[in-house]
Amino acid sequence: CFFFDFGAPFDRPVDATTAPYIERLQRADIHIFCWDRIAVADLARFGVAAEYLPMAVNDAMFFPPVDGTARDLPVVFSGGPTPERVVALRALAPHGLEVYGYGSAAWSEDPVLGACYRGFVPERDRLRELYQRAQVTINVTRAHGRASLNMRVFEAMACGCLVVTDQREE
Repeated sequence: CFFFDFGAPFDRPVDATTAPYIERLQRADIHIFCWDRIAVADLARFGVAAEYLPMAVNDAMFFPPVDGTARDLPVVFSGGPTPERVVALRALAPHGLEVYGYGSAAWSEDPVLGACYRGFVPERDRLRELYQRAQVTINVTRAHGRASLNMRVFEAMACGCLVVTDQREE
């Protein structure tokens, strides 16, 4: 089975660089699952068979905090910088925003968000603890999931955190 995040090279026509990859995905020994229905349809147009697999969360890893845990982080965002995310998050900076994610140079160099950036959190245990302490988690979906939300939405909700997100079909 081949599970993947959607994006390049499926966001452009097949060319000499991407053709070998597409051909490999068309082989009988590959089975693709994708959580975004639009992406599944896009794959079909490339001649790549794929099945829809809804997004879910591991509730043994992401769960509500123990009673008495303080929700002392007003606003949390986890992820990398995109122009849409930067614009949305700048407005939240004065409200106690804390940004955790990859792309440290872009976050740190931003005149508003640099003060909100707390570093990259690759450990699930630490990310769970942040969601358990957050009052609100913000999500701005990247283009790799055109119809769907990303995993952070489900992880934060599983931790009992209120999530404010952009609208997606799914």
